[in-house]
Amino acid sequence: MDVKNDWRLQGQESYLKNKRLYKSEFKINSKNNDHAHCEFCWKKFSECGTNDSLNIGYSTKDKYHWICCDCYEDFKDIFNWKLLVKGKEMKWRFVGSTTEDKFIIDGIDIFKEKWESTGEVADVIDPLYGQPFKFNVWRVENEDEIIIFAAGEFSNNVFGIYCR
Repeated sequence: MDVKNDWRLQGQESYLKNKRLYKSEFKINSKNNDHAHCEFCWKKFSECGTNDSLNIGYSTKDKYHWICCDCYEDFKDIFNWKLLVKGKEMKWRFVGSTTEDKFIIDGIDIFKEKWESTGEVADVIDPLYGQPFKFNVWRVENEDEIIIFAAGEFSNNVFGIYCR
């Protein structure tokens, strides 16, 4: 996708370039404002999240500017956004989830390798619900490669995998 010529870009660089963003649920913040819109595509955010509105997205710290998940993914690189979890920069990117004993990273099924703890803990966000988690950081090694990843359980047998 050629994002530089995207219709959604309407000068937001002047107030959203290099910003720190938080993934969170939309909450009404005044009596006069019961909803917000994505700064790019104008999708609606509301507290209840209906068929025609969203409830989870990315916002500035003051919760004034909101960005939907699709626009965040499309523009995060050119806007150089920093994702924060509890005030700390998110250093881990979500690469997928699994309910099975199989997950491929860089061509290696990590479930077929021995996991070694690095002793680190990663602060991550569930990409679906915006909930923060602390996942252990693991290392797997084979003849060709060393892979470092964070993994943990979101809910009953649903595991999230993150890489740096």
